[in-house]
Parts: sequence; structure tokens; C-alpha cells
Amino acid sequence: MDMPNLYAGDYKKLILAPAILLVIAFYFIFFVGVPQGIELKGGVLVTLQVNGTVDEEGLQEGLASIGVHEVSIRRYSNPVGDVLEVEIEQNEKLSEIEKSMPQFNQLYSEVADAELELAVAEEQARLEVDEGAEQRAQEARERYEALYSQLTQKGEELLDKIREAGGEVSGGYENARELKELVENSFLSARDKYRREILHAIGNNVGYSSYSFRDVSPTLSGFF
Repeated sequence: MDMPNLYAGDYKKLILAPAILLVIAFYFIFFVGVPQGIELKGGVLVTLQVNGTVDEEGLQEGLASIGVHEVSIRRYSNPVGDVLEVEIEQNEKLSEIEKSMPQFNQLYSEVADAELELAVAEEQARLEVDEGAEQRAQEARERYEALYSQLTQKGEELLDKIREAGGEVSGGYENARELKELVENSFLSARDKYRREILHAIGNNVGYSSYSFRDVSPTLSGFF
């Protein structure tokens, strides 16, 4: 039996349907928009083992009172009992801080390296190992001071944002390591406060025996 030749005929007609579908897809992606859940936008997933009543409307209102408006609630059963999953939008202020942390940490590493180089250069200058030792020590100090200035500026910007996000910034710093610890601990305090507020809003409307938090990074959000 002869098989029909699928490639016979007008090639332009064959590519017309895929081209139309592609145009429609681009229209929905770039003009209508793709619905972005927590896996795309990032946020917090709270999983609760339910042992009482669940007031979903009250839960929505309670979360809205602390500024959380994008919420998705799912309830299902497992061998242990009823489970409630609450997907909560990411806190924009905390997310902005978290995105800035890698740059701050990289700058801290550069300061630490510059500090070590300065210590070596100053020791060589003290021992007068050669004629250029004093000049190298001066250059190493200038580089260290410039990087340390950038680090403190970036650190202070992050601390201001942490305060705006509700975090507590307690204590000061006298060197790069203390500044790094202050920024990290202050960020954690802001994140923990946000979680406590979420848990309080949930607890007022859901009876549960245990819970867990999971941060979901917005790894796919850049594509949409």
C-alpha cells in the first residue's frame, strides 16, 4: 500500500497553522500575561497539619491586614490527616534585600582579601624588604580603604531597607566582619518577624497541630 507523501504540496500552507499558534502564544505571554503562582514569582509556602476548623475567608482577611493580598489555599488529606497549604506572595522588601545580599557578600570577600594584602604589605614595609615596599603598602592601604568604604555604604543601604521591612537593627560595628554579621542577623530578624505575623494570622483562623515554612525562590520569574 502506498503511503501518502506528507511533504507534497504547498509548503507555505503546511507552516501556516504553527505560525498562527506561535503568534497567539506570544500575544498571551507578552500582552495578556501568564498567571504567575508561587513557583514563578516566589514567596512562602506554609504547610499545616489541620486538627480543627478552617475559616478561609477569615484567613484571607487576616493576611490582608498585614499586607498579604496574593494568597492561594489548598486543602487535602493524607494518611496522617487533613493538610492545609497556604501559598503567600513574596514580601517585596525582603526579596529586594535578599537579591542584594550576593553583591554585598562578594564585596565583603574583596575587603577581606584587601585587608590580608595590606597586612602583608605593611609587614614588608616594616622590614624594608626592598625599595618599593613602602609604596606597595601605601597602595594596598588605599585599595583597602576604598573597598571598605564601598562595603559600609552598601551595608548601610541594606540596614535601612531592613528597618523599612520591619527588622530590628541592634548594635553597631567596628570592622567588616561585624558589619557582615549585623546585616545578616538583622535580615533574619526581619524575615522571622514577617513569618510570625503570617503564623499569627493563620492561627486566628485555622486549628493546626504542626506547621512548616518553605521559601520558594522566583527562579522562573525572569522568563515571564
